[in-house]
Amino acid sequence: MNQGVGQVAIGYCTSGNTLIAEGTGSVAMGQDVNALTADNVLSFGRGFSASTADTFNVGFGELDYEFSGTEADFKNNDLVTTGAGTFGDVDVTGTGGRDITITSTDHNDIALKMMRTGSTYVDWMLKDHGGIFYLQSSADDGSTWTTRMSVHYSDGDFDFQSGDLKTTGGVTAGASAFGDGGTTNYAAFAADGELALHGTARVLRDLWIDVAGIKAPGAKPATEVSHGNLETSAWQFSDEAVEANQESVSWRIAPPYDMDRSEGVTMRIGWSSASNGNVKWQLEYRWLSEDEDTTQGAEETLTVVDAASTTANGLVVTDITGIDAPSSTDASIIFKLTRLSADAQDTISDTVELHGTCFNYVSDKLGDPT
Repeated sequence: MNQGVGQVAIGYCTSGNTLIAEGTGSVAMGQDVNALTADNVLSFGRGFSASTADTFNVGFGELDYEFSGTEADFKNNDLVTTGAGTFGDVDVTGTGGRDITITSTDHNDIALKMMRTGSTYVDWMLKDHGGIFYLQSSADDGSTWTTRMSVHYSDGDFDFQSGDLKTTGGVTAGASAFGDGGTTNYAAFAADGELALHGTARVLRDLWIDVAGIKAPGAKPATEVSHGNLETSAWQFSDEAVEANQESVSWRIAPPYDMDRSEGVTMRIGWSSASNGNVKWQLEYRWLSEDEDTTQGAEETLTVVDAASTTANGLVVTDITGIDAPSSTDASIIFKLTRLSADAQDTISDTVELHGTCFNYVSDKLGDPT
């Protein structure tokens, strides 16, 4: 063989086929196998042609494997090993997709461990265990593992542990709970979009009932007066020493749609007096459902004693608690407020002015669903 020349073709050529080694340094060995055109093409097997320079090629009926100095191309075949393997950068590509399959005889311990370059410890691990897929990170020596995310693929749940779910895009979700995960304190969106608040996620709301929304139609009514330099309306209660002459006002409201009907309510009374001392308030109320008799008396009577402001005509806000929660059918509540001026605990020897009341309640939703 002369310098600068060298092709070798050894094997068997069937009728109508070729056995060729064309390029310098190329070898074709087998049956109907060809090393075409390019230099240093080594082809071994049966029934295929290869033409990529500086490659080692194997095939049986087609080109199955092509090896070069930089990569191994398995074409349409799988890489299968029963032993250990050590890899650098791995790129799994192909128009039809390629799989990396890791098999273990122990179902509860299937792991893909990724080693940090130049280190001797495991940095990250993907682990399949008992129906849960884990993403874990290790200590430097690989002795302990901390779960960063878990996917419960039996029911499709994702657990991000103490991490956050962040996105610059939108989120589309079904029924969801936010807070403590749906145990005690959380906000929940139902599948139809309705928002419900639970525990400390609930909020306090109020309905202000102005003097104009309060009436005095009773036998011993308080008097509506002009109060202060701005001449705002107020209900004035006299200091009546005789119990039968004690004055009162009344009003009614409908429970708000966003009210938590499992919680009682509080009435806040805004009042003032030009004199010092204590006032004693009596609040009577009754919840009413549709078709219920509207002429009934109170279902409960509550009293409270509170001191006037040390500032003449200073505003005082008195809370009257203990009002029962409404039933699921209650549509209205009636209130009657009386100054028990004849009681020994009422020590203000002057009039008392009522500026309005506030219905305080716990809200657990935006309102009733439509």
